[in-house]
Amino acid sequence: MVLDLLAGVSIGALKPVTEKVSKALVAKVNSKLNPSDLEKALQGGLLATQESEENLPQDQRLFYRCYPDALPGFLEKFFQETTVQQELQKPLTDAGTPKVEYLVRVFQQVAKEHLKREHTAARLEPWLEVFTQAYLEKTSTYLKFQVAKEDYF
Repeated sequence: MVLDLLAGVSIGALKPVTEKVSKALVAKVNSKLNPSDLEKALQGGLLATQESEENLPQDQRLFYRCYPDALPGFLEKFFQETTVQQELQKPLTDAGTPKVEYLVRVFQQVAKEHLKREHTAARLEPWLEVFTQAYLEKTSTYLKFQVAKEDYF
């Protein structure tokens, strides 16, 4: 089953975005994760946001007014912002958890340039909180698995 993400964009359509971002994040930190593990964490975060919005009326979803073909490019720009990458690196370097308020601020700046108010502002912070929590859970799970694997072998 292909799940529609956000504005009718499937997870598969965002794979180039998550792949590129995960490689950049892993390259910047000395992490036990490989890029594909981090890519799965990013995808897990995006999937969690979709699931959190499933029961909302269509017009209350974050990317309700966004054209599906604009979303991957926007998310790529958002995830490549220095502040966003610094925040997403925190769990990989034991520097804490990403600060949602920083992500909100960067999202608003990037959206102003690239989405032209094609998002539902009231859903922004809850959406980023869900994404961040799922991303943290996924990176934590992958890190624990890698440590356990190293200890075992």
